[in-house]
Amino acid sequence: MRINFLWIVFLTGFASTGWTQEVLSRASFPNQGLAVIERFTGPCKLDVTTDVEAKAPDPMVIRSQADFEKFVALLPSQDIDKNGPTGPTHNALALNPQIDWSHFMLLVVFDSQTLVFPPNISHVVVNANKLLAYVEYPDTRDLIEGKPMRYGAYGAALVAQSPLPVQWINPGPQNTIPKRVSPMILDLGPGTE
Repeated sequence: MRINFLWIVFLTGFASTGWTQEVLSRASFPNQGLAVIERFTGPCKLDVTTDVEAKAPDPMVIRSQADFEKFVALLPSQDIDKNGPTGPTHNALALNPQIDWSHFMLLVVFDSQTLVFPPNISHVVVNANKLLAYVEYPDTRDLIEGKPMRYGAYGAALVAQSPLPVQWINPGPQNTIPKRVSPMILDLGPGTE
């Protein structure tokens, strides 16, 4: 008890001199970044190019209602499964929730190769004059997924509003390209029947 009392007296004595402000201004604190307040995932519509490849949109930073409405236009109005639309959507963002854009922004990434395993914005770090948004993709190399060609998945993170530009640390799904052919129908050569 006496040690705590002496410590408090010591700190209050230096606080009045401004010495603690100088120490705090030089202190190095860990970068906590922007906390992810809420995550959202779901299906999204994709552009299909002339070579029949689905192309995912570029990552989006949504800071206004107008930007949000452009994003919502990419979301299907019905739930999607491997056979196509199944009924009214349960996607929270497709239902157009009210978001206070003066306090929050939405970071969104897309994946054209999956419908069930969306990308994840794992964390956002403040780095000098920009934000670094780190994206992770689930390992889908050993999975075979049937999905409608015109749909993919999105992953979104609601974070505190910041005027800083966002740099995406995004390895892309090319590192985890899913197998498109079942190994059960592969011809592995003679003697492998």
